[in-house]
Amino acid sequence: RTLIPQWLSNGLALGDRIEASAYGETPEWLVDRILDLLRVAPGEVFLDLGCGGGNVLARAATRGARAVGVEQNPELYRLAQQFLAG
Repeated sequence: RTLIPQWLSNGLALGDRIEASAYGETPEWLVDRILDLLRVAPGEVFLDLGCGGGNVLARAATRGARAVGVEQNPELYRLAQQFLAG
């Protein structure tokens, strides 16, 4: 949460540092709490920037949302595609 503001204040491009800053998987209980707070509902579009392996997208989709993910890391992108397709 503090890395991006620090990078921007130092004049670093986000792409220069993003590989070293992965947050890791968010626990399911926390994903559910966040989706509750956001009031994700059927028919809405849910956008996850930096979707990783697709865990949050899958949880949003189970609520009926159209889940759209963006991921810079090609390996994680492929994993998310496989996870969400299967």
